[in-house]
Amino acid sequence: MKILFISDLHYEKKGVEVEAWQWLLSIVNRHKPDILLSAGDWGTAVSIEEFEELLEKTLVYSIYGNHDNLKVLSALQNINKTKVLIADGRIAEVYGLKVSGING
Repeated sequence: MKILFISDLHYEKKGVEVEAWQWLLSIVNRHKPDILLSAGDWGTAVSIEEFEELLEKTLVYSIYGNHDNLKVLSALQNINKTKVLIADGRIAEVYGLKVSGING
């Protein structure tokens, strides 16, 4: 199983952050992880449509960071119908792996 762990993408659609999303997609396309885990801080500008492109490629699980759009993260589902956002202290299980996190 391949797991990609990321944090603090801070995608804001300006400056070098514009390239961050494309960079992430290129990494996912190249390495084809089974799961992408995020410690949050995707950025406040990432849209549901952009996330859907990522969700077509891998399962994504994330905790909420202080630079996230909670409305977007809360609305997202993986192709296996599990929620992307893992609430503080909750446990998500995928492929037998139990994942949890706490927002700091």
